[in-house]
Amino acid sequence: MLFLPPILPVLPAAVSVAVQQDQGGVKDFGGVTIAYTELSGDFESGVIEATGTVVITKGETVVTCPKVTIWQDEGRALASGPVLLTDPAGSVEAAEIEIFWATAAEEPDPNRLKARAEDAHVRIGPVQVFAASVEIRKDLWTILNGHGLLTRKDSSPVRISADSLDIVPGESGTAKRIFFTVFGTHIGPIPQYTFLLDERFVGLMLPVLTMSSDSQIGFSWGHALKLSDRSALGTDWAAFPGQFPTFGMTYSYSPLEKGVSRARLRPETDMGERAANGWFNTIRMKTPEDEEIRLRRKRLSYSLSTSWNTRAYARPIDIRSVSKLAEATLEIGGGTEDGYGYMLQTRLQRIRPDSSTAFLNRAELVASTQAPIVKLTDDLDLRLRSDVFGTVSEKSEFGWVR
Repeated sequence: MLFLPPILPVLPAAVSVAVQQDQGGVKDFGGVTIAYTELSGDFESGVIEATGTVVITKGETVVTCPKVTIWQDEGRALASGPVLLTDPAGSVEAAEIEIFWATAAEEPDPNRLKARAEDAHVRIGPVQVFAASVEIRKDLWTILNGHGLLTRKDSSPVRISADSLDIVPGESGTAKRIFFTVFGTHIGPIPQYTFLLDERFVGLMLPVLTMSSDSQIGFSWGHALKLSDRSALGTDWAAFPGQFPTFGMTYSYSPLEKGVSRARLRPETDMGERAANGWFNTIRMKTPEDEEIRLRRKRLSYSLSTSWNTRAYARPIDIRSVSKLAEATLEIGGGTEDGYGYMLQTRLQRIRPDSSTAFLNRAELVASTQAPIVKLTDDLDLRLRSDVFGTVSEKSEFGWVR
């Protein structure tokens, strides 16, 4: 009988596998930081996937999504959605957003592409558009085949569409081959249209259908021509049935350098409710913190203006046609290190309340201060504010303090 030795199977040599998993945490990928619920992938090849609640941070840009695939060696990631990108300049919503950053082997480039998306909803300043594609760089957002609104509101009688839209955040936007749709009527194409996005300037506003306080429907329009980083020439006009047209022109100047102040160059009007920039005075102040920010915002501006047939609000009698032949205004404001905020306006005017009255000279002072906030409990603050108003004219004096 022949006995054969047993045949043993030959096993392959052990292979080192780089696939790993991680449950929850934050990881730095050399250009971006990613917080995740679960992380898995081939760490040797640098292809990694994060899922769950994913937050991607690159400088001041933040992306939230349920899934992201990272190619670490390429400095690239694909966030899958729904995806929301938020940036100091604006936001992008899309099904997918591609993110880029400089790897260790690359030189920093301020013009480098930061993010890219297709079929996206883009909001930047007062512009919101649905775009076939958007590319984001540090100082330039490029939108192709976009249509939407030039307002933060969700609806407007004026809509736009453009082949391309180049936006320099905080500066300006330039649309090429643009169409306007006004109450269903198409206007265009216009070869090029440029508008301001600097929040210190009003910028070009399209004529809009508006309603007065007494339910009259009319048109209004305004524009600020930016003369320099510190000066502007603004005009506004409005017309309602049965009333004289309203018209105004203002030259404004601020010695403050760009970046020092975010306040409007053009001083606030005195035709509205007096000292109406407080949280208890207007619904435009959504929180007490908004009032604090407004009074502490650094401002210094001078203006020369003329205005005709302007309506004054919150007065004992209804005044609909105030005209100022000439007005010089100084507006200053800011905050102190110990928490005080202040804002002051002083005006010299040549003014009349209606067309049947002669012009007279008047001086006006408006001042508001806010004391430091006192924390009484976790849910209760003590906020103290004071307001002063006074006028002196050739015929009378008037003032109050609260």
